[in-house]
Amino acid sequence: MLNPTVPAEFRASAEGLAQSLEQAADAIKLELVVKAFQESGGDGKALARIGARFLRGKEAREKLGDRLRVRLVNLGVPEDEIDQALAKLEERKDPKRSRQLEISPEELEELRRLRDRLGQEPALPAEKEAVQFDQEKKRVLDEINAAMRASSEPRAAAAALLSKIAPFSPPGAASAVRVIHRETKAFEALACRNLNGGKPNGWQSAHSLARVVVETGTPVVIPNLQGDPRAEDQEFVRKYRLMSYLGVPLLAKMDVGVLEFFTKEEHGFSDEEIRLLATVAEQAATALHDSQIQEGMTKLADELAKSNRVKEEFLSVISHELRTPLSAIMGYAGMIRERTLGELNPRQEEALEKLMTQSSELLRTINTILEATSIEAGGVEVDCREFSFKSLLEELKSLYDAPLGKELTLVWDTPGELLTMKTDRVKLKHILQNLINNAIEFTDKGQVTISARCFPQTKKVEFKVADTGKGMPSECLPMVFDLFRQVDSSGARPHGGLGLGLYIAKKYSEMLGGDVDVETEPGKGSTFTVTVPFETVVQPSPRLDPFRQFIP
Repeated sequence: MLNPTVPAEFRASAEGLAQSLEQAADAIKLELVVKAFQESGGDGKALARIGARFLRGKEAREKLGDRLRVRLVNLGVPEDEIDQALAKLEERKDPKRSRQLEISPEELEELRRLRDRLGQEPALPAEKEAVQFDQEKKRVLDEINAAMRASSEPRAAAAALLSKIAPFSPPGAASAVRVIHRETKAFEALACRNLNGGKPNGWQSAHSLARVVVETGTPVVIPNLQGDPRAEDQEFVRKYRLMSYLGVPLLAKMDVGVLEFFTKEEHGFSDEEIRLLATVAEQAATALHDSQIQEGMTKLADELAKSNRVKEEFLSVISHELRTPLSAIMGYAGMIRERTLGELNPRQEEALEKLMTQSSELLRTINTILEATSIEAGGVEVDCREFSFKSLLEELKSLYDAPLGKELTLVWDTPGELLTMKTDRVKLKHILQNLINNAIEFTDKGQVTISARCFPQTKKVEFKVADTGKGMPSECLPMVFDLFRQVDSSGARPHGGLGLGLYIAKKYSEMLGGDVDVETEPGKGSTFTVTVPFETVVQPSPRLDPFRQFIP
């Protein structure tokens, strides 16, 4: 209300200000009335009273009266209630000051702010303002989500959340994020802000409030913490001079936590504040859950890596310790077989032959373990050199001259070109040898076919090892190249071996820039295909006919 005691020289300007404020207010009065009607739940009498309040003064009634009456009627307010409210307003009106805008000091300050805003930008309808608010809220939520997901560690993600939400918190408010530890089931403070130097361990005393939020599963507002029984640690409240509290639950699958706000002055958290922070908490809970999962997976991966290192070191030490005495055993056995220590009778010769065979098999197993552990430790290097492809195949064939006690036919299908290749000959030989040994091991009778094809256009060579064994079920294919893995992993396996041959073949193929794959059908056998890149000089020659080698 304008003060009538204002000096004459200032009265004109003061009245001009009032008129300009009145004009600025007119632009929003109708929207304020409609908003008040919506907030009052559609109460016609309440709307009529609120509408009449904005029509104080003759000019206001002349400008807005008819328009307001129409809008009120359209909203369903009876005309008699409108007339009654306006009549009561006329009875209270002071005729001498009917042309003045009657507003309180608080309303005057609010209208000044509105005038400034209207002078800078056009007034927006309530619907557009709501849309802008929703867009701003979405932008903030996206920023919070991006900041939290950029942090793979839960504490860093929680700190990012508190930093991003600070502008939307009460001024000077302290905040914290607490979660229930998966194993201990106790509250753990992940991050805090504006209290105790930002150190979460200083917040342990306030866990009672977080428990209340978790138990209710809904936002909890406490206007005055001092003396409230829900704040069990009153010493903590007094120490930091805390007054009001808001706790919002963080719920994501099996993970539970609380997003908290503390103020040092009494603060009434509005419904809009609570809704906004609840929306933030819902999204943040998912991001925190994901970061905890990622942290758990990282820890598990570290533990597995440590376990693998221990296993590799153990296998390496054991293998070395076994190979040393085994070499001595085989050396003395060789001396006996050469009759260096005297003649042998037939039974001794038979026993010695079994000793040599089993010793050789054990030495091969030890060497394979050492080879696998070297691959796991990254201690294997590739040594590319030129060599004759024909000589490699002939060397492989010679390894299978000895009878194996099976009715098994080996078919060698060589290429029509004699190649000079450049790759790691030792590893390529080892790959093929492991695949051939695997085929022989799992084929009791029938045929094993070893074929090779060169593709000069792509500078790749393809090897296939196909058998007519029992094959494998499809569910075993994803693990067939795993370390220490066999199709039959039961305790009573009919086939020997440690399950290292295919693993080594796979790793060596990858080291040479190639790959190995398998096709199989239960009861019909398996075909392993190795593709390896190479550098070559092609020398044409007549195609060699496949020849058969029978192993009785």
